[in-house]
Amino acid sequence: MTALIQRLPEAIANQIAAGEVVQRPSSVIKELVENALDAGATVVRVLVRDSGKALLQVVDNGSGMGPEDARLCFERHATSKISRIEDLFTLRTMGFRGEALAAISSVAKVELRTRRADDETGWRVLVDASKVLLEEPCEAPFGTSVSVQHLFYNVPARRNFLRSGNAEMRRIVDEFQRLALVNPDVHLTLDHNGVEMYNLKPANARQRVVAVLGKPSNERLVPVSEQTPMLTVEGFVGKPDSVRKLRGEQYFFLNGRFFRSSYLHHAVQSCYEKLIPEKHYPLYVLFLEVDPAQVDVNVHPTKEEIRFEDERAVYAILQAAVRHALSRFSATPTLDFDVDPDMVDLEAFRRPLRSVEGDVQPMPTALRTPGRLGQGGDYGQPMPASMRRGAGGTQPWEALFEVAARERAGDAESERVPERERSGREVNGGPSPERLTGVSETAEAFSDGDTAEPYQLHGRFILCPIKSGLLMLDQRAAHERILYEKYLQRLEAGAGSCQRQLFPQTIDLSPGDAELLRSLMPAVNSLGFDVQPFGPHSFVLHGLPADCTEMDEKLAVDELLEAFRSLGEVPGLAPRDRVARSLAKTYAIPAGRKLGLAEMRELIDGLFACMVPYSSPDGNLTCVTLGLSELAARFKKRS
Repeated sequence: MTALIQRLPEAIANQIAAGEVVQRPSSVIKELVENALDAGATVVRVLVRDSGKALLQVVDNGSGMGPEDARLCFERHATSKISRIEDLFTLRTMGFRGEALAAISSVAKVELRTRRADDETGWRVLVDASKVLLEEPCEAPFGTSVSVQHLFYNVPARRNFLRSGNAEMRRIVDEFQRLALVNPDVHLTLDHNGVEMYNLKPANARQRVVAVLGKPSNERLVPVSEQTPMLTVEGFVGKPDSVRKLRGEQYFFLNGRFFRSSYLHHAVQSCYEKLIPEKHYPLYVLFLEVDPAQVDVNVHPTKEEIRFEDERAVYAILQAAVRHALSRFSATPTLDFDVDPDMVDLEAFRRPLRSVEGDVQPMPTALRTPGRLGQGGDYGQPMPASMRRGAGGTQPWEALFEVAARERAGDAESERVPERERSGREVNGGPSPERLTGVSETAEAFSDGDTAEPYQLHGRFILCPIKSGLLMLDQRAAHERILYEKYLQRLEAGAGSCQRQLFPQTIDLSPGDAELLRSLMPAVNSLGFDVQPFGPHSFVLHGLPADCTEMDEKLAVDELLEAFRSLGEVPGLAPRDRVARSLAKTYAIPAGRKLGLAEMRELIDGLFACMVPYSSPDGNLTCVTLGLSELAARFKKRS
C-alpha cells in the first residue's frame, strides 16, 4: 500500500514559505532592505519597475558575501543571525528568517551580485524558481545587489491577486517610509520607473520624520522622551489641532522594528480625549526600546504583531509619556471662558441683539460647500418635472409623499390656534417647551392643521412627517449620495466648472502623497480642480471647483487624498468612481452641523432627485420610514 504522507518537493515547500513571507512586492522590499541593514549598510538604493511586478532591486554598501555565503543564502533555514535556540529571544537584527531569499527565489527570477571589501572580485548567482542556474565570479562594487524580476510569474493565481499598479506602489512606499523612519542614519533612495521619489540623506530623527511625511509636518510635531528601567519611549506626536479624520500617520517601532498594536494605539489616543473631535486621529511616530527577552516578535510571520511580557505596564508608561509631552509643550486646551457649545445652538444665542421688522436674514452657511443645496437640483441628473417646486410653493418632497402643505394665512377657521400656542411655535416646525406641558397640547402640535416641516435631531438626523408615518434621513449619508452622483456626472462630461484663484497656492506633499495625487490628476482636474506639478513633491493649485471655493485649498487636497486612501481597493470599483466617492466624503456636511429649514428642504429635494436615493455610496442607508402602525405598536402595553 502506498504511503499517504509524502515529503514535499523542495520547490513546493519554498512556495509555501513564500506565501508567509512574500505576500506582495512590498514584502520583497521589506526583506531585502532589512537584510541590507543587518549587513551594516549606510547607503541603500531601492529601484522599482512597474510597481514591482517587473523589477524589484535593492543595492547596498554593506559587508557583502563570499562565494560560499552567496550560494547558501538561497537555501531554506540558512542564516547568519542565530545559532542556538536562545538567540530567538535576544535578537536585535531584522531579517533572521533563513527562508526569506529561498522563498523569494521560488516565485521569481533572482540575480545576486555581491563582494566583500577585501575581495578583488565579486560573485554572481542566478536563481529561477528555486533552481540555481549560474554561479560565477564577476565585477561588482563592495556590498550586495539583489534583483527580483517577474514576481509570481510561475504562480499565476498569486499574481492575479495583486492589486492595481498604483495600489501596489503605495504599499511599497508605505514599507519604505517605515524603514526610513526607524533608520535616520542611513542614506535611503527610492526610484520608480526611473523617477526618484525619495532621496533621504542621513539626518536626526526629527529631520527624517519631516523628510518622510512632508514639510508641513514639521510644525505639527511634539517631541516625546521618557526613560524607565523597563521601557524607553522616544519620538513625536502631533499637536491636537493637526489631527486627521482618517488613520495613516501612526507608527510604532520596537527595537528598530515596525509593529501594530490596537492596544497601545488606544494608550496614545486616550491622551487626546477631549482635545480632538470624535473619530479623529493624531499623528505619532514612537520608538520603543525594551529588553528583547521581554518581548516575543514571532507572533506573526511578518512580525508586525508583538507580544509583551507585561503589556499593561507598557501601556501605562506609553500613556504617561505622551501626556507629559502634550502638557509640557502647552498642547492642552487653554482655560479660558469659552461658551458652552451646546448653548451656542440655542435660539437666544443665534438671534441678533436688535431686529428690525422686515429684515431678511442671510441663509445659514451650513451647506455653503460643494453641492450646496440651493443649486436647483444639480445633483448628478436633472430633477424630474414632477418633483420641481410648484407655482404654489409646493415642495418636491411634499409632492413625493403626498403631503399637502396649507398656507397659514389661507383659512382662518382651520388655523384657529390659541394665542399662547401661536406665540410659542418655533420657526422650524418643532414644538416649543410650553406646548409639551400636556397630552392634548402635544397632540394638537402635530395635528393635520400644521405644515409638515422637517425637523433636525441632534445635528445628525432629519425627521419629516409624511402621510404614512415618519421619514428619517441621515444628513451626511444623504449628502454623500447627492455629491457622489454629481461628481460622477462631471467625470463623464470631462469638464467641471473651475473657479480660478487670484493667487495660486503652492502645495508641498510627502513623496507618497505626491505620487498618489499625480496618478489622480486627470480625474481630479475633470472635477473642476486645476492642479499642476511643480517639482518632485510640489504642486500649484490654480483653481477649485466652483462650488468648493469656500474650503481651504490645502485642506481640500489633503482630505481628498486621505479619503481616497481610506477606501482602499474595492473590487469592481473604477478609479474614477473612487475619486468621486472620495470627494463626496470630503465635502459632505458632517454629522453635528446644524441646518436651517430651507437647507433641510433642499437636502431632501436633492436626495430624491438622485438615481439611487436610498443608500450612500458606501452602501449605508440614507433614509428610513416608520409607519403609523409601527409607531402605534411602540406605545401598546407589553405583556
